[in-house]
Amino acid sequence: PPAEAELVRLHAVDNSAGPGGWLAFAAPAVQPLVPLRELLDTRLPAGPVALGWQIAFQYPCLRQPVIRDGITEAPVAAVLWAGSPFAGTRDATWQAFRGGIHGQVLRSRSVLQLSARVRDVPAERRLEVLVLDTPLARDAYRVSTDQRRSNGWAEIHPSPTRTLNDLERCVQTAAATGTSAAECTAEPIP
Repeated sequence: PPAEAELVRLHAVDNSAGPGGWLAFAAPAVQPLVPLRELLDTRLPAGPVALGWQIAFQYPCLRQPVIRDGITEAPVAAVLWAGSPFAGTRDATWQAFRGGIHGQVLRSRSVLQLSARVRDVPAERRLEVLVLDTPLARDAYRVSTDQRRSNGWAEIHPSPTRTLNDLERCVQTAAATGTSAAECTAEPIP
């Protein structure tokens, strides 16, 4: 708006494809452009980066999480291929019920989506950069490997639970209505 403007009219549309979309407004702000490598090396804690398979060859220097004894090292950030906000986390690697290697990340970490652009290609908007944070300590556990014999027909994993979208919708509804989110627990799919 012009410098002499006293009022600004905002027109916004929530085009999110998923449930629980919302809009928020704040004073205008300038977002400085920072190279991805600088962001990951100097502004975030050291750690692995979850990388979308579609763009993995474009970022060969990013250290990906180690998977050892069935446990995936927790990433500090994610660089994903996405056509819409948070669409990169809809990939099978982020779905717990599909056995995705990052399936539990969204349950145990807070997520901040950064505005991301590909240098010299301003129209390319399918890059998604997420910063993943948690108060949980890294390496504050002991892993032991034991063998257990079971019948081939025995269920060795928990039954499928509601998707993360259902849990998010429940928590958001509880927050909006001022009720307790304690009822928002995973329930088996009928």
